[in-house]
Amino acid sequence: MRLSKLMLLGTLAVATIAIPTSLAAAAGFTEVITVNGPENFVGSNATGSASAFCPAGTQLVGGGGRWNEAALQRNGLYIVRDLPEFSDRWSVTGRNASGSGASIRAVALCGAPGPNQIFSERFSSTSPETFVNTNSEGFALASCPDGTQQLSGGFAWNQPQRNGLSVVQIIPSVDDWSADARNDSGSAAAFTAMAFCGRPGSNGFGTMVGETSAGNFVGGNNATGSAIANCPAGTQLLGGGGFFGNFGPLLKTNGLSLTVSAPFGPTGNPNSWTVTGRNSSGERAWLFANAICGQP
Repeated sequence: MRLSKLMLLGTLAVATIAIPTSLAAAAGFTEVITVNGPENFVGSNATGSASAFCPAGTQLVGGGGRWNEAALQRNGLYIVRDLPEFSDRWSVTGRNASGSGASIRAVALCGAPGPNQIFSERFSSTSPETFVNTNSEGFALASCPDGTQQLSGGFAWNQPQRNGLSVVQIIPSVDDWSADARNDSGSAAAFTAMAFCGRPGSNGFGTMVGETSAGNFVGGNNATGSAIANCPAGTQLLGGGGFFGNFGPLLKTNGLSLTVSAPFGPTGNPNSWTVTGRNSSGERAWLFANAICGQP
């Protein structure tokens, strides 16, 4: 399994990149808000989607999704798509093979630009498809082009209606976005990673910062755990992800699934990213959260 370039097991990892000097006095967003979309009920052995929209006058910068809290102790819940759609919408798709109904929700992070435009353009950069045979895992990587800043990202399986397609790692860094996925569906499938990029306008961020949480132990006997990564003081949360990791032997990926990957904290100016994962692999694992933060 590939591990994030930001990952430093059991400690905090920080990475920064500089952007052009013309943006050195950038002010960032006046406010970043969380918009929780409506819950969408998904019956057992079914697939469902949900979306969250940014209000007028704001710019979509990131987002995530989550299954409802009461269902997180179950096996068989998968997030199979988690990505920006259009310039104002974040969407998530879930597959429910848990045996009873559950609800899924999308969450959008939206920035209020203030008097000057933060980004003159925002767009998605999608990786080539990675084909993954059954009982195997695969890796996909998407990057933003030169002259832009990576804000957040996502992923998508091409056949979300199947059982057994999971994502084990959503790994943001300051210059690319990657995902590790596991296929136990019975036949080959393909997935892509997607980076959400911004072209700085008359305002922007001086530095992008990546934060990785300490690992949270999740036992292997049908256990659920969560982790939270916090943005440093003076920065603004833009996006995030999470991953399962290990301190010794190669991580066994079948039976691991992320069920929540979303902003955490107050609706106005949240500064943390949370992930929740389900471990039914029979082996111990540690769960980590990542946050991507903008330094004005």
